[in-house]
Amino acid sequence: MAKRSKKPKIRPFGACPLCQNESILCDSHIVPKGFFEEVRAGGRPVVVSAMRKFFKQAQAGLHEYMLCPTCESDLGENYDKYAIDILRDGRAGASVQTNNDSFVLQGVDATRLRLFVLSVFWRAHHAKLPPLENVNIGHKAEEDIRSMHNTGSPPPRNSYSVFGLALIDQENNEIRRDFMSSVSRLKR
Repeated sequence: MAKRSKKPKIRPFGACPLCQNESILCDSHIVPKGFFEEVRAGGRPVVVSAMRKFFKQAQAGLHEYMLCPTCESDLGENYDKYAIDILRDGRAGASVQTNNDSFVLQGVDATRLRLFVLSVFWRAHHAKLPPLENVNIGHKAEEDIRSMHNTGSPPPRNSYSVFGLALIDQENNEIRRDFMSSVSRLKR
């Protein structure tokens, strides 16, 4: 029996929100696909939810046509791969010091890691998928983050602080890398 060939996807043409140039757009992941590998290693789909009303099963996270090939490659090479090496794989010269209630990443390029985290929020801001369609980082933050990525400049000191949480396995005092949680809105 002959294999059916897959119909090629037609990639849309439009303005890339990062460089603002007209181009064919890539199928861009909001959170890099590499972060889902450990979680989906058991073969179960990851349940992605941002609202109680909306649940989506996804093997590789949420993605949509968003960035031009140049910007997709730039974010992937400069920030996504670095963050995956550190946060998922524990490599890239980083060491994690843990105790019962906290962890500290040492030996990391903090600017690069901050730009990665900001890029995920920036991508979520531009996403049109139902669980992310209401993410709004504000016009100033959107422009600041876009400018930082386009110029390669670090975030100004004391602006756009980033912190993280991790689930620490009590038995061996190591960070669990096979677990992912959805983000909830904090009320002020």
